[in-house]
Amino acid sequence: MPADVRASARSGVPTPSNSLTGSPSTCASQPSGSVQTAFILPSFPDKKFPAGGLVDVVVGLHNEGSETYNVSLIAGSLNSPADFSLHVQNFSMAAYGEVIGPGEEASLTYKFVPDARLSPRDFVVALTTFYTDSKGQWYSTTFFNQTVDIVEQKKLVDWELIMLVGLFAAILLGLAYWAYTTVVSWGWLKPQKKRTKRVPVAKQQGPVDHDEWVKGTPYDTFRKRNTAAKK
Repeated sequence: MPADVRASARSGVPTPSNSLTGSPSTCASQPSGSVQTAFILPSFPDKKFPAGGLVDVVVGLHNEGSETYNVSLIAGSLNSPADFSLHVQNFSMAAYGEVIGPGEEASLTYKFVPDARLSPRDFVVALTTFYTDSKGQWYSTTFFNQTVDIVEQKKLVDWELIMLVGLFAAILLGLAYWAYTTVVSWGWLKPQKKRTKRVPVAKQQGPVDHDEWVKGTPYDTFRKRNTAAKK
């Protein structure tokens, strides 16, 4: 028995005696004509459920009879669209213990997660609520039994796509380099040589004064003194 069902048994919520594939008990095979159900899919109204993603469904129950009912459990299963008896995945049972008196209504939220390993394709999802009357008689109503589309969960960053694009770009660059080197080796294309620009040098007009760079220095003063002394 699943942990959440054992916990509900300890808390006083009645549970069926045995468990089928997604349904608690064979004694709860018939719905009560007094309980009407409806559902909404707040997050996935298009019935495209992500594999590995959390799906929530809100079921509304209306007691149109004079009997009081205790909504005890909700369970579900994922089935093959070709053969409903082939159960691909059983969803966890959720315990509630919601009492609905005559003329009253209640809304319950059931959450389940399709297996992340599921291939993107169509499946049939069946969701069933189980409840008892004041005499302890079990009833069940399958409020959702429709074909859904299991899709891949959206990723913020598709690293696989980035890696494929990078690999493809590297292959293209490698092929381009190989083609260039092959064409050059066959002599069909000669590599261009870099041309160096010549910078024109301005020619100095008149005689060149080689001592220009020492003017105003101590050596210039020393040289002038020696020249005067020789004269």
